[in-house]
Amino acid sequence: MQKRMILAIFLSGLVLFFYNLYYYRNFPQTKNQQTLIEKTPSLQTTTKTSQKKTTIPILIPKTSNLNIPHKELMIKTKLAEVELSSQGDICSFKLNNYFVKDHKKVSIVNKDNISAAPLSIHLQRQNMELKKFNSINVYEKEFTYYDKNNPNLELVKKYVFYPKKYFFDLYLTLRNSASHDIYLKNLVLNWHSSNIGNIDKESPKNDIFQAYFQKGKIYKTKYKGEKFLDKASSVITEQKSNLENIKIYEVSDEVSWIAEHDQYFASIMIPQNNIAGATFEKYEKNRAGMSLNIKNTLVKAGESANLNFKIYLGPKVFESLKALSKNVEELSDLNSIALVLLWALKTLYKFCHNYGVAIILLTILVKIILYPLTAKSLKSMKAMSELQPKLTELKEKYKDNKEKFNQELMFLYKRHKVNPLGGCLPLILQLPIFYAFFTTFQTAIELRDANFIFWLQDLSQKDPYYILPVLMGITMLIQQKMTPTADPKQAKLMMLMPIVFTFMFLNFSAGLMLYWLVQNILSIGQQYFVTHSKKT
Repeated sequence: MQKRMILAIFLSGLVLFFYNLYYYRNFPQTKNQQTLIEKTPSLQTTTKTSQKKTTIPILIPKTSNLNIPHKELMIKTKLAEVELSSQGDICSFKLNNYFVKDHKKVSIVNKDNISAAPLSIHLQRQNMELKKFNSINVYEKEFTYYDKNNPNLELVKKYVFYPKKYFFDLYLTLRNSASHDIYLKNLVLNWHSSNIGNIDKESPKNDIFQAYFQKGKIYKTKYKGEKFLDKASSVITEQKSNLENIKIYEVSDEVSWIAEHDQYFASIMIPQNNIAGATFEKYEKNRAGMSLNIKNTLVKAGESANLNFKIYLGPKVFESLKALSKNVEELSDLNSIALVLLWALKTLYKFCHNYGVAIILLTILVKIILYPLTAKSLKSMKAMSELQPKLTELKEKYKDNKEKFNQELMFLYKRHKVNPLGGCLPLILQLPIFYAFFTTFQTAIELRDANFIFWLQDLSQKDPYYILPVLMGITMLIQQKMTPTADPKQAKLMMLMPIVFTFMFLNFSAGLMLYWLVQNILSIGQQYFVTHSKKT
């Protein structure tokens, strides 16, 4: 039984170690739904590769000739500050309630000079000229464009923001004043210049991920050359530079939504009433872009065609994501147990206003709930230790008769009312809870920048001085010394586990280490109490 415990603990440690390195799940892939290409000179599918590294296959809009007052392009809500450009795209989107290390507001958009502007529109691969601007009210802005190649076609782009929402609605209306139908082969709504993946630069988990929802499943984009074998092959063949070109990942079939997200924030585009494919682009580390492609739009003579979108730019709060569209909440990476723990932490936080204290209180609560089971397990382990002399006698007596030995062993357990598997119960119970805490501290934005005391100013990051991991290792060592074992040799081997775990978890989040430290302290107290009460 002790061997099984050692193996289980060791394997669980390995799983958690590698999960810390690759904590974002791998979404399933289907080969017949995507076209993988390294780079294209336009948004049309092609396999031609360009060697220019900074060329982006999107036309950059010109500056508007209209004299639009700057204040009319500003939208301020309780959650965000938004600035629209004079061309009708987004040039700034800042979150009021989230900050980076220099105390500046988190910015979802980081406009540069080489990318297409966020929410810029291209029709038939061409920019449209701005004709008119209308500020309907503080939350609604409307831009009207015309196609210089087709003066009978107008496009109206209307933004509708909400005071207490991170999402806003984008309405596109195509108006045909001609006496004949107009057939549009391709309309592209771009999302480039995202700052996703670059917000928390000091975090070791800082990275950008792109995903889309299609036919009931979430898929993650995987570009050619990003697999380990591709990278290894490029080094051997000295063709590494080819993998550094801008890459394109195109989804021709209908998508329900597309997203770019990192550890805590997301940019999500959701087409509401129209069929759209998608194009994802990657330029270099943590610089990427995506577009919704609406093909084959018919605008009848004298009529209009409406295309509606919901755009979410904000934190990966589970409740906010769930309200957007089907399965968007999965981007939060929180499982059901983690959601329960997060709810409990948020509830306790309302009373103590400190997430470190909330973690301690929740750990105590979990320990109280599990107390009867863990107490029974400790008693079983103690009984197993006391049976060791009799077990040795049976081994010696029936060393040549394995079947008889097993029979007598079961009679021995039954006579003394001992469950040989009872000692594993604490590990079995703790692993799912530990994993849920691990997931919560890795992904829950509520714990971002959550401070505790003194040196612990962000429980979602590692302890900068490694005080908590060392204390955790010491308490594990004490707990192991107090744990009764049947085999002295195995007991010595088990004493190595606290050292292994201490080094393994040095870079785990401080919140997780705080939970484990408090859990160990409570277990030591419980173990002493159970052993002492048995003697008396």
